Amino acid sequence: MTITTKTLSGKDKKDFIKIILPYESGSKIFALIKKLKSDKKPLTELNSEIKKIDSIISSSTFHIQTLCLASILTDLFSNGWDASLEEKQKNSFSSIQVKLIRPQMKKNNESNDEAKERARKGLLLGVQEYLSAEPNQI
Repeated sequence: MTITTKTLSGKDKKDFIKIILPYESGSKIFALIKKLKSDKKPLTELNSEIKKIDSIISSSTFHIQTLCLASILTDLFSNGWDASLEEKQKNSFSSIQVKLIRPQMKKNNESNDEAKERARKGLLLGVQEYLSAEPNQI
């Protein structure tokens, strides 16, 4: 997996991080994020969606990589990041390019209290997921 970063600045430009995902796991994540956006569901549900198809992808050699990437992206989404994805073809190799857009401290037309509440919800999402997980003992 290749990670490249690029920061843009200026009035109409946003900071972002560009990530190139391997095609095998990236295409599954790409499809799920596309589905979430079309269903107008929050991207924070990516982990839930990947678990729904876990039995289908569990035989894949990229199963662990897909679960890992989905977990990382879900964590970023819960902290206010957004993403745009596209399939890239270079020579005979395909990959999925994810552009992660940094969260804004305060969105347009948002009060300070609304921004704080949004930040609190993002922080609580990770705590709630951790508390709802089955305990693991070795």
